[in-house]
Amino acid sequence: MTDPTHNPPKKLSGLMAGRTFTVEKKYVAGSYEHYVHLTSKLIGRSYMATHKLVETWPVEKIIERYELCTKHAGTMPGQIKWWWLRRKELEAKTK
Repeated sequence: MTDPTHNPPKKLSGLMAGRTFTVEKKYVAGSYEHYVHLTSKLIGRSYMATHKLVETWPVEKIIERYELCTKHAGTMPGQIKWWWLRRKELEAKTK
């Protein structure tokens, strides 16, 4: 239960009013986390959703797929290329 006599100082409340804070995580370049983060931005999914999509992939495959979709995608947008390659891979596994 909160103490009804406790009020935060007005100065602090005034300073913090209307401010938003974001924490941006920094990942070591070349690490699993770094490429999952980059891939999540590419495909428009959260970090955790992307992690679940690629958790069984080796880091080399994640790096290769990211670079293929960003640097060598041709006229196809990177996001579409990533999902297209993933679909082709899943279809090949079911055959």
